Amino acid sequence: MKIDYNRDNYLSEFSIKTLQDRYLLEGEKSPQDAFARAATAFSDDEAHAQRLYDYASKLWFMFSTPVLSNGGSKR
Repeated sequence: MKIDYNRDNYLSEFSIKTLQDRYLLEGEKSPQDAFARAATAFSDDEAHAQRLYDYASKLWFMFSTPVLSNGGSKR
């Protein structure tokens, strides 16, 4: 998956802090990592995962809290 860390610039400082505090898993450094993880966990294939990631990272939609918190984790 192609992750664009520049898309963090679409987020406000408050949004970034909230995502870092509540949604990033260990080893993730950016909200983009969390978006990619959730997209991969809930996609049918690699192309679908990329589309989901692109939509979320461009803020066209956002994953629900349970999906972004738990998708792709071992919880």
